[in-house]
Amino acid sequence: MPTEKKIQLKNKQFCIHDSFVQVLGRKPSESETNRIANELPNHIIKLAEMWGWNDTEVGDNVYLWISDNISP
Repeated sequence: MPTEKKIQLKNKQFCIHDSFVQVLGRKPSESETNRIANELPNHIIKLAEMWGWNDTEVGDNVYLWISDNISP
């Protein structure tokens, strides 16, 4: 059975993936997903810790961060 930490990691990856696809119109590579996960600012991480990676506000913030920081 997956641990809570593994579930949160998967949810984080899904959140990044979905926002990336919405912003750039293509799937991110594994390295792009990892890079974004490592570069997300602390306020987004803290929000996700409080509400979860599936929360709308968290997803909106990830979307905005990707649109501001990742070039097509």
